[in-house]
Amino acid sequence: MSTQTDILITYQLTSNSIESLKSVDESEYWKRKLIELLLTRSIHIFPNDENSTQIVYDQISNNRISIFGQKDHPGKRGILSKSYTISGSVLLTINPLAAYYHDRAKQPEFIVKFEKVLQPYITTYTKTLNQYEKGLTYLIIRVFLAYLYDDEFHKKIPNLCTHQKEIRFDIGKRHFSDKLKLGIVSSIKDFLIGHEIGLTLFKKNLIKVSKKNWKFIDDLIAIVFINYFTLFNYQRQELGIALDPDFALINHSCIPNCCQITNDCNEFQIVSTLPINNGEELTVTYVSLGMPREIRQFELFSQFYFRCSCSLCVLDYDPFFCIQCNKCGNKVKSPSFKLILTSPNLIMRQHLCTICLNNLNQSIYPKNIKIRNLFMSLVIFSSNGLSFNDQDYYRYLSKEFVSYIERFTSQELIRMLVDGIHQFEIPEIRTNLVKELMDVVIQDKAFPMYSFPFSIIIRELDLADSGRRIKSSKDAIDRLRIKQQRLFGVDIPSDLSSMLAFDNCLFLDMADLLFDIIRFIINSDLNPQTDSILGLFNGNSLGVFCQCAFYFYKQVKSIFSEEEIEDKLIEIMEIYDSWVLNHKLTLSECLKALFELANLNNIVVSDNKMSVKNAMGDIVDFRMDRDDFI
Repeated sequence: MSTQTDILITYQLTSNSIESLKSVDESEYWKRKLIELLLTRSIHIFPNDENSTQIVYDQISNNRISIFGQKDHPGKRGILSKSYTISGSVLLTINPLAAYYHDRAKQPEFIVKFEKVLQPYITTYTKTLNQYEKGLTYLIIRVFLAYLYDDEFHKKIPNLCTHQKEIRFDIGKRHFSDKLKLGIVSSIKDFLIGHEIGLTLFKKNLIKVSKKNWKFIDDLIAIVFINYFTLFNYQRQELGIALDPDFALINHSCIPNCCQITNDCNEFQIVSTLPINNGEELTVTYVSLGMPREIRQFELFSQFYFRCSCSLCVLDYDPFFCIQCNKCGNKVKSPSFKLILTSPNLIMRQHLCTICLNNLNQSIYPKNIKIRNLFMSLVIFSSNGLSFNDQDYYRYLSKEFVSYIERFTSQELIRMLVDGIHQFEIPEIRTNLVKELMDVVIQDKAFPMYSFPFSIIIRELDLADSGRRIKSSKDAIDRLRIKQQRLFGVDIPSDLSSMLAFDNCLFLDMADLLFDIIRFIINSDLNPQTDSILGLFNGNSLGVFCQCAFYFYKQVKSIFSEEEIEDKLIEIMEIYDSWVLNHKLTLSECLKALFELANLNNIVVSDNKMSVKNAMGDIVDFRMDRDDFI
């Protein structure tokens, strides 16, 4: 029987034979390199996670962090801090070898070269896939190539969960996995058959990929399903997806103490967002925060097959699905999210505020609960109801919601809501109706803006406006209100672990909108006597907008935007100095005026800071230094 060495010599696949091609025929060099790896690379056969006896390959542990559960099976492992760590500490730097970017980005040379070799065959199977499926296919292929080529990556992959048993019983995931596997396996087979040496080895059953590796592809797909994560750029916009074996060891919490920070397109840091005690576990979030407990739990179990028991999930009440006193903002006892999905018209469990003794038996609560139910119905259906006027459309959605509650279980409705959230858009012809109803909710103060489903509505209203030119003074005021409501009423209050404090572009969109409004005012022929935007803030609207835009731009610390922001700061100062003001405006009075415009009552502004109350009642401070205003 021929040894592997004999086979390599016979088919000119030894290191010397392959290296000699690099300067002569680079394409053939990478083809033979790939065939050699497929022939010789050892393959790990993954048992079910609970049966795994593989000891962790540890290249993470140092004087600051360490892997725990090294002898436990995957799923029982994680990373903990070995000392007290202050917030803002860099704990891990990630350069993902296997990543799929939505735009072109630098990839490792071996990924680029191997993919060029496989591209004609991959394209055959990816042309019918949607963008999500195509991205996952390329990520799985890149994980496979990194596993073959890179020794460190090869040793780290067995550290990870596969949840292969759960995926086998998950019909939707299993069918999706089979679809991806067919394309990947067929691409590799077609490549081998299209190469003289590859074809010979394939026919002789010498290529391992044609034997037990097909089971390995199943395992690899499962590993990617469970362990891939989303990459974000410096503006928290989605860059792509990646799998990094070190990052994948960090477990989930709905109040995480770490987050991902972008350095450049290919390097990411894991930074502590809260102080971490000696022996405390490092955590990140796997799902969108600011959602009701039941939605978070559904997403975690359907994607990762576990139920979270973090400090937020075990609370007696849910801060993201709650009713508040419309006088003092104190949370009051009310039916749970799950209970509402069985009896939608349940109202209050408490009739007197325990803090301010406000009478809660007011007509605004039933009215606002109806609006909440209507918005949940809109998330599920997202139907524009073209044949209805707004009043009939309201009745239609309300009736459909009650009908669905009668026909489906709460778990089925949660699944529908989760599906609806991920593809939610407000029908354009219903935008004004939704805005009017949202204004009622904000004015009545029966619900906090960050509670579900109002947070979804506000974010979507803001997204619908982004990138669009300002059309009128009313349009400018509406957009400014919604932008503030999203940032200060939804995003910051929903962030319970100070992750946004490390977002260097947190206030960039706010500043850009104010800058656009300033330009709209000075470039439009507006009548100071009748125009609504010029009449704001006792006629000092331009001064208020200039001071606030200046402050928000000064909080942006991204190196990617430095030059552009510097130019805008100069322009704002020139406009401010040239505008006739009734009196010199302080930054604090400008911010107060701006927040009053948006009906924000969770912010306190002093001379040196603005303080935002989050969903747990904790205060998040943003400093105001002397050089932050004009």
